[in-house]
Amino acid sequence: MQCSWSDADPDGCTFWGYIMSLDPNDRTMSFDLVLFESGEFEADFEIINNNPLIRTLPLAEDVTVAACPTDPGRTVPDECGDPAFDEFPLTELATWVANGSDFWGLVLDNDQVSLLQQWWWP
Repeated sequence: MQCSWSDADPDGCTFWGYIMSLDPNDRTMSFDLVLFESGEFEADFEIINNNPLIRTLPLAEDVTVAACPTDPGRTVPDECGDPAFDEFPLTELATWVANGSDFWGLVLDNDQVSLLQQWWWP
């Protein structure tokens, strides 16, 4: 379920945005939260990023990273099953996401990030 960051209990909510940095040693990440509005049709959505705040969040010891790394210009991720994603090592993710270009969902559990899932579209 998607929730507002101001919800009293954000555990179990999915938040959407961009990972701006990730430190696997300190187990923290910086996240640019956006509002993801979906419309009536599957391809009908809008990403609203109108807040300059970057949040720093702790990563759970057992955080799951579900991602499908692709090279620019490819339309189908060869490394991953469709629609499944592969679990991705946290240390590799740190260098991959350093520019904040990929769109991610995250889930909090006990105020820590328990799941990071890449949003992939062709």
